[in-house]
Amino acid sequence: MRFIRPESSPLIDAARTLPESTRGADAAAAALRADHERWSRTLWGVGAFIVFAVGTLLTGMMLDLLAGYATTAAEQTLAVALVVLGVALAAAGLVVLFWLWRTGRALSRAAVIWSRVPYLLGVRDRSATGWLAPRPVRESPVMFVRVAACALLLLVAVFGLSISFFPGREAMVATSVACALIGAVAAFCLAGLFGGIVTMQRGIRERDPRWVRVIAR
Repeated sequence: MRFIRPESSPLIDAARTLPESTRGADAAAAALRADHERWSRTLWGVGAFIVFAVGTLLTGMMLDLLAGYATTAAEQTLAVALVVLGVALAAAGLVVLFWLWRTGRALSRAAVIWSRVPYLLGVRDRSATGWLAPRPVRESPVMFVRVAACALLLLVAVFGLSISFFPGREAMVATSVACALIGAVAAFCLAGLFGGIVTMQRGIRERDPRWVRVIAR
């Protein structure tokens, strides 16, 4: 899986310093947005989080099983094997989530810079119609799915972290810790995903003079 398309890398590198020319700025911003909003990135994120959650929960449950419920050698051997599998799944999911966040941040920030270039260099004027610009982006199918994912991640984060306060958690300490870890990672994923949505709209909102004045203040 390519987290960043080959053609996006030069645009990201060029955006590290404010470009001195507006040539190709709109095309660069559009290409970076298209790369950031790929369905494959969304599906990889969903899959990676599910793999991480399954692996973490499996690890916690098997550790609790080893702590007091696995009595025979066969049960203990199976539990250990499943712990190893769970750790591997959780680690793999975390690695994918990390790279999706890192590359998504690079794409969104570069897209914002390229979107702002014509206005910062004074080549293009802002207009009141810029207020309407972010609406189609926010209502695109992939953005709708990402906003829905943010809502689900919020529920998972609240539920996972609240496990620490449930009665009877002492009987399954490792499972409770696993649920809390899933909730914490869900909260970080929520922040990263929602931050990406807001950042992508920031560049488009550069067309709106009122929004720019508010941000400047």
